[in-house]
Amino acid sequence: MAGAKRRADGAVKGATARGASAATGAEAHRPSPPGPSRLEVVDCAGLQRLPRWPPSLLELEVVGCPGLRALPSLLALGRLRMLIVRDCPTLGPWLTRMPQRLESVVLSGCPALTAIGDCVFSGCGALASLVLPAAGRLT
Repeated sequence: MAGAKRRADGAVKGATARGASAATGAEAHRPSPPGPSRLEVVDCAGLQRLPRWPPSLLELEVVGCPGLRALPSLLALGRLRMLIVRDCPTLGPWLTRMPQRLESVVLSGCPALTAIGDCVFSGCGALASLVLPAAGRLT
């Protein structure tokens, strides 16, 4: 990947995207939109905002982006199943509504995130896991 740097543990520093993996159940019969199914944005200190997302995403992980202030709307990612946001201290103060098919959400190390409105997860009937460590500041 051009411009990416390798960390000491061998992981790529920067954004990486992975193609679709084998689907199971009903999704095996539904064609996937072209593009990556997983996007990782890791250790991007100067990143203040994220670009538009590929609609094919099933998993999104944003880790170690201290300059990131907001996530763009995730509603366009109707296929998104997993969202992980960790160690983004300036992200906040609120979240936008989440896609209805979301199954797992992890938000940690984001102290500026102080509000999650009632409607953020409304309609997320598939949500099975919501991890909010140190959520005492959230309203």
